[in-house]
This record gives sequence, structure tokens and C-alpha cells, in this order.
Amino acid sequence: MLQFGWRARAPLLLALPLAACAAVVPQQEYAALQEDVRILRRDVAALSRTFEGSRAFAEERGKTDQLLGSLQEEAQRLSQSQSDLSAKLGEFSSESRITQGRLEETAHRLSELQQRIDAVEVALRRLTEIAAQRPGAAPAPTAPRSPQGGAPGAGTPPGSAPGLPAQPIPLPPPAAAPAPGPAPPAAPAPPTAALGATPDEVYKAALNDYTKGNYDLAINGFRTYLQLFPKTSLVGNAQYWLGESYYSQRNFPEAIREFEAVIKTHADSNKVPSAMLKQGYAYLELGETARGTAVLRELMNRFRNSREARLAQERLRQVQ
Repeated sequence: MLQFGWRARAPLLLALPLAACAAVVPQQEYAALQEDVRILRRDVAALSRTFEGSRAFAEERGKTDQLLGSLQEEAQRLSQSQSDLSAKLGEFSSESRITQGRLEETAHRLSELQQRIDAVEVALRRLTEIAAQRPGAAPAPTAPRSPQGGAPGAGTPPGSAPGLPAQPIPLPPPAAAPAPGPAPPAAPAPPTAALGATPDEVYKAALNDYTKGNYDLAINGFRTYLQLFPKTSLVGNAQYWLGESYYSQRNFPEAIREFEAVIKTHADSNKVPSAMLKQGYAYLELGETARGTAVLRELMNRFRNSREARLAQERLRQVQ
């Protein structure tokens, strides 16, 4: 049985060397095989590097995506903040318009009050003129008579018997009243009576034309007011609105002259700060920056706590 095992294994033992010899490859094929292995390793290394680069790129891309996400969130927050700011600016603008409307309403009421005062002054002046034109006529005094019908202090006439009734003494006829002299010359009619309009009506008509944008009519109206009513309390206001009418027409040289008249001629008017502000604006519109800046700075020094001074300060910041 042992002998049978060796006999069975002998062919196998003989086949192994033959197989080993057959498995031996030529030298060229082995070198080619090594080259293929080397190329394969190089490709694997390159693929590995590519994979690492892709992973690094992916990581960087992830970081970039996170950064972009953060930037988008920040942009959304900024947009929201801008929207909130726009809403607040809108509310502020609305409140500003309401406040401006109230200020204009208050100014209009003050203007109406001043116009009423002017009307009262005109009425009093006319009444004074009418009273001065009437001649004074005092009635002639008459002497009272005694109960007996005689003049006071008249007794019994001489030669009459006592106890007899007294005879009335004839009185001389009354002296004729002197003929009235010629009436004094009538005072010249005031311009109001000549035109049939009051200062209040002329002023309101001109201001109404300015409000409607009829600046030519407003200019004529305010000039008429200044010529006919130079002594009223609204002369400074009329002079200012005359300048505003020219300013609205962008006739800045004329506006500057009218505002200068307010500043110099009506120095006690409450329109002086506004006149100085608009005069400075007009100089700046004409390109005369130095003169406009000087006027605005003078306004800030003279009326430092006024609304016009704050507006002048803001305009100077824009100029600088």
C-alpha cells in the first residue's frame, strides 16, 4: 500500500519541475511586466493625488459654501436693516411733513391775526380822519327866564306904580348867526378807498397767487401792497414773499435784492432769518460760494437757536 502511494505521487513530483520551467517567462516579458507595474503604481499614485486634491477642493468648496452662506445671511440682515431704515425714514418724512404743515398752519394763523390788526389800524385811522373833517357846531346859549317871564334880575321898571303888574321889557332881536365859513378841504382819500380793497385783501390775494404758483401775479400783488400800504405791519412779510416769488422763478439776482431789503429795511421783522437763509441759497445757486457761505455763517451767528440756523449748518456741510 505504501508502495502504491509513491507510485501515485511520482508523476506529480516529476511534473512540478516541468511546470516551474514552463512558468519561467522570458526576460523581456518580465521587464515589460515590471514596467507595467511601475506605470500602474504611478497611475495609482496620480489617482491618489487627484483624489486628495479633490477632497481638499471639496473641503475648500465646503468652506466657501459656508462663507457664501454667511455672506448671504449678512446680506439678508443688511437688506432687512435697510428696509427698516427706509421705513423709519418714511415715518420721519411723514412726521416732518405733518410738522411742516402744522408750522405753515400756525404761520398762516399768525398772518391772519396780523392782517386783522392791520385792518383795525386802518379802520381807526379812517375814523380819526373822518372825525377831524367834521366842523364843530356848538349851540348858542339861551338865558333862562324868571317865573314872571322877565329876564333874571329884571325888577319893576322905573316910574311904574308899585303893586301893578310888571310890563314885559322888550328884548332886542337875536343876532343873526354868522354864516358858516367854507368847509375845510377834505383829506385825500387813502389808497384803500381809491382801490376799493383793504390791505388784508391785497395781501391775501398776492399770497394766494404765490401758493398756486402764479408767481408773476404774486410779484405784482406784493409790489402793489408795498406801494400802497408801506406803514402796515405786514410790509416785511410782503417784501419777503416778493423775494420768494423771484426765487421760485429761479431769478436769483432779483431774489437776492428783495431778501436784502428785508434784512436791511425791516430788521425787526420775524422774516429776517428766513430771508438770510434764502439769500445764502441764492448765492450758492449762482455759484458765488464765498458770499453764500458768508451769509449762512452770519445767520448762524445772529440766530444760532433758530430753525433757519440748523438748515444753514446742514447746507454748509454739503458745500464743504
